[in-house]
Amino acid sequence: MKATLIAIVLVGAVLSVDGVGAAAALEIGKPAPDFTLADANGEKVSLHQFRGKRLVLIEFVGSAFAPTCSANMKARGTDYKKFEELNVQVLGISVDSSFTLKAFADSAKTPFPLLSDMGLQTIKRYGVLAPDKVRALRAYFLVDDKGVLRKQWLLGVPGDDIVFSSDPIIAAIQEINGKR
Repeated sequence: MKATLIAIVLVGAVLSVDGVGAAAALEIGKPAPDFTLADANGEKVSLHQFRGKRLVLIEFVGSAFAPTCSANMKARGTDYKKFEELNVQVLGISVDSSFTLKAFADSAKTPFPLLSDMGLQTIKRYGVLAPDKVRALRAYFLVDDKGVLRKQWLLGVPGDDIVFSSDPIIAAIQEINGKR
């Protein structure tokens, strides 16, 4: 029992990894898993539609209206103009229905698409299924314009109250853009 508890605490402690750590399922430098999901308006959005055009920041959230998840989505909304200036498309993904995401996007004035993964397929492919197996852990994946995973941030277990600043994400984007 104690070993299990320690493992959960260690996973919860992971903040920024480059393909290393118990919660990491994806390898930095490899193609990011493609997906097609419905947005808050029922329109289909695919990762591959941004290939050759923009970097993509994928933000997984446990639940649209959960206080910490809402605060994290609002943080990306506050910094959205910075992401646009850096040619980055932000995509939020949760298990919520498109209807719920529409209500959330309207109430939070979210300027980027919120995508519904009610079937958990994308959440599982990115390795961020929460221990309760009904929602995503909060996590961020930065994908370059070639569809390659460049950076990931994994924010622990459900119930933590971390509001993740956009600063390390923006720094990573600037580093990637500087290498071109």
